[in-house]
Amino acid sequence: ACGSLNVYAEESFNEFVQVAQSILGKKRNEVIVIRALGLSMQDAGIDDGDLVLVELTDDVEDGDIVAAVIDGMAVIKKITFSKNAVILNPVTPIGSYKQIIMKRDFKILGKVLHTIKAKPQDEEIRIIPEEPPIIGMI
Repeated sequence: ACGSLNVYAEESFNEFVQVAQSILGKKRNEVIVIRALGLSMQDAGIDDGDLVLVELTDDVEDGDIVAAVIDGMAVIKKITFSKNAVILNPVTPIGSYKQIIMKRDFKILGKVLHTIKAKPQDEEIRIIPEEPPIIGMI
């Protein structure tokens, strides 16, 4: 979920994605695909419905975009480390999304490597009507 904690972290193998090896590099056996749900990560380039490639690792740095599991719920957020807490931040201009301050058990699932857009943002879909036949006069 790119929003609140309302999406269960569960494995599902009903969709397959083919990705160029150049995107994965040497990490190809350590990458999973997550479908993003919600709008809290828009300014990080992750929109509702996008496919997010996540490297399975707990080796993350301050400012990384991560996938985490909190009480069985999955989220994608920007991680910040402080002395006493780990903070998962939304990255959006929408004001209704809040930080998640980690005071419970949680697991960093991995670090976001790449996003495959569900809907191309720069591509406008246009319907072009068929032109009527030209009728000439002789």
